[in-house]
Amino acid sequence: MKLSESIDDPSTLRVMLVCEDPLVAAGLTARLESAGPVAQEVAVMGPVSPRIDLSEAARLYAADVMLVDLGAEASAGAEVLGRLEAHEDAGPAGQKRLPWVVLAVNEATAETSLQRGASGALGRVASGPGLRAALHAAYRGVVALSPEFMKRAPRGSGEARAEGGEALTAREREVLAHMAEGLSNKLIAVELGISEHTAKFHVNAVMAKMAATTRTEAVVRAARRGLLML
Repeated sequence: MKLSESIDDPSTLRVMLVCEDPLVAAGLTARLESAGPVAQEVAVMGPVSPRIDLSEAARLYAADVMLVDLGAEASAGAEVLGRLEAHEDAGPAGQKRLPWVVLAVNEATAETSLQRGASGALGRVASGPGLRAALHAAYRGVVALSPEFMKRAPRGSGEARAEGGEALTAREREVLAHMAEGLSNKLIAVELGISEHTAKFHVNAVMAKMAATTRTEAVVRAARRGLLML
């Protein structure tokens, strides 16, 4: 079962794109909507400027999750994060807040975003499948990080260890990332340049270390432990 096939996920995820630069927004929209092997459909709403009332925009768009570009400069990112905090505070008490994933320019910005409530942090050049997987993970309430931000992940997440203490190998972490994208064993084998039999072996190893009985369960457990790299 692919991550997007969970009963908790909508068939099409409504993503509100928050981005100040129209050229960047166009590129992100193209990446998100591009065809590929990942069965994680998204509908891009916007883009909208981070300067408007994000809570009202999310309500009007009936958005499921936000993808927020923090810009190429740290100072601009800090301003956007301030507006996102205002969005967090604006919702009715007891109501689930709309999850948001940021596109950060560096590790420090990614760390600050996570501390302020982001549900994921990716590099600004993240692939379409990576973006879609992170947004679906955020919708489910789990955190996804790009590999370059793992050193800034929450305490304990950078150790890449399963609950029993057995570490995932570098190859298993690569396989895990492709599992999160919903790729089959055959497609994982193609992506990594290995045999399908070897890919199946690594998938089974990841599931065993996560103490999971399904691929989806393995991805969710890994994401909750900060092991998911996109």
